[in-house]
Amino acid sequence: MAFDLGFDNERNDISYSNSIIQQMENNFDLVLITERMDESLILLKDKLCMEDYEDIVYLRLKVRHNSSRRKLSAETKDKILQWNYLDERLYDFFNKTLDKKISEYGTLRMKNELQIFRSHLEAAAKRCILYYDQFDMKPWISRIKLRDNAGAHCEQLTWGEVKYGDYLRKKQQKYSGEGRVHQPSYGELKRMLNEAQKAVIGSK
Repeated sequence: MAFDLGFDNERNDISYSNSIIQQMENNFDLVLITERMDESLILLKDKLCMEDYEDIVYLRLKVRHNSSRRKLSAETKDKILQWNYLDERLYDFFNKTLDKKISEYGTLRMKNELQIFRSHLEAAAKRCILYYDQFDMKPWISRIKLRDNAGAHCEQLTWGEVKYGDYLRKKQQKYSGEGRVHQPSYGELKRMLNEAQKAVIGSK
């Protein structure tokens, strides 16, 4: 994670990791945790004022076969944590941050939302997935085989991030009416959000 974010993933001093955590906390209002994706998406849905669960529905892609999962020894686990010190600190901090956000959102409210959301996930899986097939290039991973005539929405749910990114950029261009969409900087986005919030508060 640290490498992908542009940080020095080989540094393991606490002062550097603290500065990175502070920088990320200042830049990101919400960090999603992969194995807590359902809770993360519900918080995202609330933060972006989405009304429809279909906006956050997903299908599980590239699932590892159970036969390919291995139990690691305590010694190996310790070595992995040492080798990935900065990643481990980032994960630990934002995992705890997610706990705090769930508490602020309401534990009982989150429990109820999870039940509703997971019923939508089950419905999407039944509607879209025929079965999981072997992924030829990576035989330890399964891939989705869609039902016949599953529909465009199901097809989109199987897209990778590159294809989906291209699709979203084209959609932006279509609605902007321009050949090239201006991508606001983080500062511009923050300023726009503050202005929108003031406008909403002022209208109440």
